[in-house]
Amino acid sequence: MNWRTTGLAWLLVILVGFCAWLVRGMTVNASVASGPSRVFADAPFEVDTIDRLAISREGGEELVFVRGPEGWRQAQPFDVAADGFAVRELLVTLADLEQSRRFESSELPEGASPAGLGLDPPLAVVEVSAGDARRRIELGRRTVAGRAWIRLGADGPILVVGDGLHAKAVEDDPRNWRSRRLFPGRSEIDGIEIANGEVSIRLEREGRRWVMDAPVSTRADTEAVDRMLGVIDRTEHDGFIVDTPDDLDGFGLDQPVARVSIRRGEGFETLLIGSPSGLVGRGRYAMVEGVPTVLRIEETTLRGLLPPVVSFIDPVPSGISGGDVKSIEIVPRSGGSVYLERDLNRWRIERTEVAGGGAETGFADPDTVDELLNLLADNRAPEVIVQAFPGDMAEANVTFLGWDGQPIDTVRVAREPDDGRWALDNGDGVLRVLPASTALPLALDAWTVTRVQP
Repeated sequence: MNWRTTGLAWLLVILVGFCAWLVRGMTVNASVASGPSRVFADAPFEVDTIDRLAISREGGEELVFVRGPEGWRQAQPFDVAADGFAVRELLVTLADLEQSRRFESSELPEGASPAGLGLDPPLAVVEVSAGDARRRIELGRRTVAGRAWIRLGADGPILVVGDGLHAKAVEDDPRNWRSRRLFPGRSEIDGIEIANGEVSIRLEREGRRWVMDAPVSTRADTEAVDRMLGVIDRTEHDGFIVDTPDDLDGFGLDQPVARVSIRRGEGFETLLIGSPSGLVGRGRYAMVEGVPTVLRIEETTLRGLLPPVVSFIDPVPSGISGGDVKSIEIVPRSGGSVYLERDLNRWRIERTEVAGGGAETGFADPDTVDELLNLLADNRAPEVIVQAFPGDMAEANVTFLGWDGQPIDTVRVAREPDDGRWALDNGDGVLRVLPASTALPLALDAWTVTRVQP
């Protein structure tokens, strides 16, 4: 090693030592820290344990959100379901907040003051609670490069942090933290009521089935009700208009043109639908009863919430199950009767040509019996009409009897003149209409009697 190399090595050692001395000499005051780090690194909190969030903005109302059994709700300034994802997103932003500088309140840099930093008074205050534990974060003004000032507690340390929390708690529209779902509950729906002009529909759950109580009392179509429940579960409004309006007249909500109500247990949730929401488009103003916010609902949303009456009516002519039928009696208008009785996997038949006359007995064609049961107890009629039974067009009565010998249902059958369409009614004031081409085995000659077991 020559002297030049040795000299350079010594020079390097001296420079390293000087830099170390310089760094030690520039150590900042203990009340000041720099470099990115988590704000809550020493005392982290679990987002999913937070059960209360309060946000106060300078000059505005306090917003309070609480977590209950069915998720987050806005409790103040009025009660309404909250968007759980939006609330959680704000809490995650808070939990992940990073600081680049930290000062004790009494040792701010020269020329700086809480008032100058937008902390006296703060632009906004965020408080989160988990049980009895509470944290308060005061938000000041923004600085450059995506940074902002906050203070922990009313007189705690002041920090320079990323401005993600400010974007949500100071600048975001707080209505975005509310749920846009019109019926946001999670529990099972037990009843549906729809009033559209002069037409009212009322559906009630009875165990696993649904029935219609109005405008007629009849069986409800389970498939249609399930579709409606899906619409109710996922439908959202199309925008907030105004909170706490001075009056509802201008929105047509003082006398709504339609109402959609659902019942969960004993509690009702009702959507009020008012006047058109503008000159362009066919949307309407709306409001959830008890929530002082006017909403907008577009035409496509309305169509799903206001279906026609007949769409809810079970289109199957009879509500019986084929397995519950022990015997069937057919009485054509032209006279005579056909009596069928199940005997294991065969059907016995008694066909009487004239009332009071002799009867022909034997076995019926099982395919013809299956066809009758399918058309009356399984087949979905392509058309449903709410109308009284046209007695002047009556063709036959078909009565089903159970295993105890008692009638379980009777279907009256009518037919339009000139072999037109069939109309079937089982006493509920609803006609299930079958095409004219349908082969209904009702006439006596449609039933053959054989002496030999099929």
